[in-house]
Amino acid sequence: MALVNDVKREINAKIVYVGPRGAGKSTALRYIYGKLKAEYRSELKSTPLGEHQLLFFDFTYPQSVRSGGYAVRFHLYTIHGESDSPLPWKMLLKGADGMVFMADSDPQRLEENIASSAQLCEALAHYGKKPGDIPVSFQGNKRDLPHPLPLARLVSETFPELEASAIGVTADKGEGVLEGLQRVVRAVLHNLGQGELPEEVGGEERPQDEGTVAGQPMVVDQDFDAAGLRVAPAGEPVMLNSGVLSVPLRLLDSGGNCMAEFKLGITITN
Repeated sequence: MALVNDVKREINAKIVYVGPRGAGKSTALRYIYGKLKAEYRSELKSTPLGEHQLLFFDFTYPQSVRSGGYAVRFHLYTIHGESDSPLPWKMLLKGADGMVFMADSDPQRLEENIASSAQLCEALAHYGKKPGDIPVSFQGNKRDLPHPLPLARLVSETFPELEASAIGVTADKGEGVLEGLQRVVRAVLHNLGQGELPEEVGGEERPQDEGTVAGQPMVVDQDFDAAGLRVAPAGEPVMLNSGVLSVPLRLLDSGGNCMAEFKLGITITN
């Protein structure tokens, strides 16, 4: 549950990266930390949590998003070096505003993915919740394996209700990681009553890409190989009040996996 700090005029929201051991949760957090601009993020810290290690940092949404000048600070957590004990996850999920379920695309680890999803549901049930009660971003990691488990199968065996929003990622290369974060960030902001933030905050909707979080330029530029990439429609175009036609698009790799979602703004003139 998000906490409001009236002294600092901040809303603090908690996002937890969950999933089976070795699925890439810590790798994803470290990649995100390395891409965020230093002025927006805190120090990346690791602290003992019993026999486990808690990895965490926070970052601030760069503009006020609530009447009265409140900003939102997102706290990202995960556990690495974890055992099969459900207790640390149950503790960490207390008060979570959003989650990223990082599944392992290795076919040999399907049962571990299933067990982890069941453990997550059990931990949430302890607080009277289920995955549908808070935003969840499903990410199938290690899509660069020679023969990864099909993403649809991975989702259907763990969280079939998330099939429409599931994305494939490769955390050690950063592919899809920022997009996955952006999805859960925007959902959390929406639940906090912020709605479509880029349009509300900036006066008009801004184009989005892999270099943004919730539409804001919070990450450093990165180079990538454009070979085999293609752009596909991601929804119906919307005419904004500013006279800009907003066209939702997806950037797909050669295998059809979504690498990023963005919106193209086209100014209509007479």
